[in-house]
Amino acid sequence: MGRRLTADEPISEWLHALASTGANPGGGAAAALMTGMAAALVEMVVAHRRPHASPEEEIRQQCLAAFSAAMRETAPGIADRDTAASSGFADANRRDDAESRATAMREASLAAAESSAALGRFAANLVPVLEELVDDTSTLLLADVGTAAATLAASTRAAALNIGTDLRLSGEDGARRSDLLDAFDELEATTRELDAIIHRVRARIVQGRA
Repeated sequence: MGRRLTADEPISEWLHALASTGANPGGGAAAALMTGMAAALVEMVVAHRRPHASPEEEIRQQCLAAFSAAMRETAPGIADRDTAASSGFADANRRDDAESRATAMREASLAAAESSAALGRFAANLVPVLEELVDDTSTLLLADVGTAAATLAASTRAAALNIGTDLRLSGEDGARRSDLLDAFDELEATTRELDAIIHRVRARIVQGRA
């Protein structure tokens, strides 16, 4: 029997499955849910922002809320897609023939890397919203912005690590995938952007204590 959808599973049961020796869920699915948590924090911060004077600003506020809500709702599905992609490793290990097993492992590695690259592109969509919030959020919610950035940075860093590992497992096939190598570099750059946002949050907090 297959696993339930992540969105339908109690968090305690999902965490128990993550802690088990089973193949899924794994680090990729965890990274996807971290993106969902970051989006949920952003959604909460946006909901608490002060009312805007102009209709244009109010519309923008509504757009930010809808965008972050959509990312939050989409994240569990991305976790499930990553789990499905990672199932190829278990299938490969069940093969008796060594050559067939090696071929299946290479294919599974590339599928998993592609899944992590897709997650990275998804997560990066939230960065511009955090860039805006870090300078336009009350002190009361500033830590939530920083936590969202830190959580998203954990997600993008994890996705980059997974791509790197999967490319190594895929051998020469991975070395020829310039799109995945580019995705790795882009994720590293996105993580640096998020680290800079966290630094700005800390600077505001320290400035407020001075």
